[in-house]
Formats: sequence, C-alpha cells, structure tokens
Amino acid sequence: MEINPQFTQIVAPNEMIVLVTLEVKIGEAVGMINICMPYLVLEPILDKLSTFFLFSTAAKITSPEQVLAIRRKIEWAKVDLVALLGHTEILVRDLLDLAKGDVIPLNQSVNDPLPIYVGEFMKFRSVPGLNGEHLAVQLTEVVEERGE
Repeated sequence: MEINPQFTQIVAPNEMIVLVTLEVKIGEAVGMINICMPYLVLEPILDKLSTFFLFSTAAKITSPEQVLAIRRKIEWAKVDLVALLGHTEILVRDLLDLAKGDVIPLNQSVNDPLPIYVGEFMKFRSVPGLNGEHLAVQLTEVVEERGE
C-alpha cells in the first residue's frame, strides 16, 4: 500500500486526466503547483468550465490583506530542501561490488560551495559544517533567478 501521496494512483493508467499547472509567487519565492484530476471527476461540471464562466465568476486577489491571508495559510507547508554534495556515474558492475569503506569520488571539490535546491530549483550556495552534533550547511549566497 502506497503511503506517499506523491505516488498514489487513484485511477487506471489508461484513464483520461486533466493536468493543471500553476505558477505561484509569494514574496520572492516562486514555485509550481501541479494538480492532476481524473476526467470522471470533472465531467459533471464541464459546462461550468467555459472561459466566460470562469472569468465572470473568478474572485480577483487585489488587496494586500488577501495576499497576506493566503501566505499565512501556506507558509507552514513543508518543501524539500536538498544540499547536493556531488554526483558521479559508475558502471553497474562497480555498483554491485561496492562495500562498506569504499570511497566514491564525486565531481565536486571539497572547497566548492554546495548547491542548495528547493524542489528542483537551485536557490542557494553553502558550505558544509556542524550545528551541535548535526550535519548542517551555512548559506553563503542567494542564487538569483535567471531569465527575468
């Protein structure tokens, strides 16, 4: 039984679905929300999904109070944050022979800053270290978005 909602399959693979992708901006943070719905769920309300109906009834978010209310609702949502130590490629036969104590060389120098990813986007650079007894990273740079 699948417990990760990211991998839960609620319809057969050959069923028609609707995929909606939204870009969400909150302050300086930008992210994507993907919503996938089975066609059978939408079929009863298809007549209400016309462009005219949507734009004539859609609420416009205009006030700072509304933006703040939305931010308060989602600011406690968890996101994946990954510090990438490095990567490499190895042959499957070498992978099968790996044992405790083996050293795997990575593409990253020990002096290079580590990229920090929020979801699939690199947002920071950092240096590794300790926070008490825990591994940690200290942010050294905020990566500016490209193409804007």
